[in-house]
Amino acid sequence: MTFDEKELDNAINKIIVTSLFSCLSDTQQKQFYESAFNMIERCCFCDAEELPEKIRKQLADALRVRLSDQFSEMCSPNLDK
Repeated sequence: MTFDEKELDNAINKIIVTSLFSCLSDTQQKQFYESAFNMIERCCFCDAEELPEKIRKQLADALRVRLSDQFSEMCSPNLDK
């Protein structure tokens, strides 16, 4: 099996995020979740205040899905691969 460039970058990002996250204490993990979801709710990323509401909602929804997927993968390792 080989990865294309995008798959390789995605896999490396997941490994890095999972490794960093697992090094956090329970309190730090809780703070991370709170920070991430506060960021989603307030759309606190570059130039968000100037974006139309529809685009801000799309960005927030995409970020919410991405974080949910990332957290699910971190919490349930795939043992059959």
